[in-house]
Amino acid sequence: MSKLVASDNVIGVDQDSIPIDPSFVATVLKPYMETTTYLKSAEILSHKKTAVSKDNSENLLVAKGEFTIPNSCYIDDTGHFNAVEFNICFNQLSYVMFAYAFKNRLMHSMFQQWDDTGLSFETFMNNQLSSMLIVKIEGKFMNAIDSDQFWGELILREVTPRSKVTFFYTDIFFYDKNGGRSKGSVVLAYNPNFNHE
Repeated sequence: MSKLVASDNVIGVDQDSIPIDPSFVATVLKPYMETTTYLKSAEILSHKKTAVSKDNSENLLVAKGEFTIPNSCYIDDTGHFNAVEFNICFNQLSYVMFAYAFKNRLMHSMFQQWDDTGLSFETFMNNQLSSMLIVKIEGKFMNAIDSDQFWGELILREVTPRSKVTFFYTDIFFYDKNGGRSKGSVVLAYNPNFNHE
């Protein structure tokens, strides 16, 4: 499979969304303690429905989540969204987005040889904590976000298989209803050699 790239996304664009069943979200986030489950609902905003060419210029997959952080899991309440919570919220939305994509074979419609990656819904769920690794993470905080209610949009821009490792290049945006904003980019790697079995 060749490297696949997607273009810039604009936050808040109206699109036909696919709500993700709350029970599915709960199943994917089961490894988290209840007090650290910040993602309350999720939906798929858009996804490629056909095979992607090498010079593709569309977002491959876009998910949106609604979050609330009533109490910090590690520090007294700061009253605003911070870097640790940025990471946790990214993780939760990405777990749900990828699980949904694998469950519904969205990757198969984009990549003709997806089975060669060995990444299916079953393998992902069995190894989601041990095999899905953050390789690089960057974040910027433009305006303070109210942690009582905010949203995140996660964009999958590129997928690059290399040997037995598959890399996912993503962008993440968080925002609230009062103009709070944060954004970043995260590179993930799925490495089946890091499973817990």
